[in-house]
Amino acid sequence: MTARRTLTVVVTAIAIACLASSAYSQKRRRGATPDAEATGSVAITEAKVSSGQVPMLDVLRFLHFATGKTIIQPSATDDPMFREDVTINMLNDIDNLTAEVVTSIMTANGYMFYEEGMGDGRAVIHVRHVSSRQVPPIPLPKESFSATEEIGTERPNELATAVIVFQNTDAGIAIQALRELLGTNTSGSHSGCLKIVTNPSANCVMVMGKRSVLRKIRTLAKHLDLPAKAVGRAAAAQSARDAK
Repeated sequence: MTARRTLTVVVTAIAIACLASSAYSQKRRRGATPDAEATGSVAITEAKVSSGQVPMLDVLRFLHFATGKTIIQPSATDDPMFREDVTINMLNDIDNLTAEVVTSIMTANGYMFYEEGMGDGRAVIHVRHVSSRQVPPIPLPKESFSATEEIGTERPNELATAVIVFQNTDAGIAIQALRELLGTNTSGSHSGCLKIVTNPSANCVMVMGKRSVLRKIRTLAKHLDLPAKAVGRAAAAQSARDAK
């Protein structure tokens, strides 16, 4: 009787071990990368991160803390790259952690960010991974402004389109300068919710982005569209100041 009871206990223990091993193997197969034990950490309120394997969700929590914006992400079921055990390898300590540093690190690790302005003036940040089956939503602009229409300061985060006509400068040259200034130096420039395209036949560009960004781009465009004589005078004045 004792031997039978002992055999039953041994068989039960083996069965439990096999089930645990099977569950662990399935968990590893579902994830895009092997599980890594967290060895680093993020001090959210102190804006610091220690080197090592840092939980990815803690990095997103800091992004929410630093920007004050709601973070929208897929569930761990829809995308395993958002599981609680996913980590990001920090090679060194960072004492002055900022939202810009976080997004750069996350982008290098395959995460994509898209900011959307809400109707009440708030903004939310969508996060996806490049391996995800889901594509970040791309909303359509709500307003379009002609070259002569003024863009108001209300609803600064709302998407809109605006036409910019150049009178003294070639639009192709101007758009290259704009891309350099805005850090979107790619053909058919598209960065986040900002997109710039050119129409050579009309010597104009069309820009899609937040209303606040469109206002800034129009200001830059005015400086790029100065007549040749005005540019010469400005250069001469600058040379005179430099000579003093």
